[in-house]
Amino acid sequence: MKIKKMKINKIKIYDSFIEKAPGDRKMARRWRYYRETGELYVPIVINKEGYLVDGYTSYIIAMADGLKKYEVIIN
Repeated sequence: MKIKKMKINKIKIYDSFIEKAPGDRKMARRWRYYRETGELYVPIVINKEGYLVDGYTSYIIAMADGLKKYEVIIN
């Protein structure tokens, strides 16, 4: 496992994430946490090929808030 800062727009997303969007209540909780703490609720985890494997809600928030780079875990 390795942690590094990465450009958010370079993260690749599997279709399975896009096809099953997180629920509104879950996203509302994640947004509330982000606004209160300035941190994403769960880490963004990618594989060695650059595909997101966990932290889709965090990815959505990072993109929506215009974050350019953020720490990701490479698994």
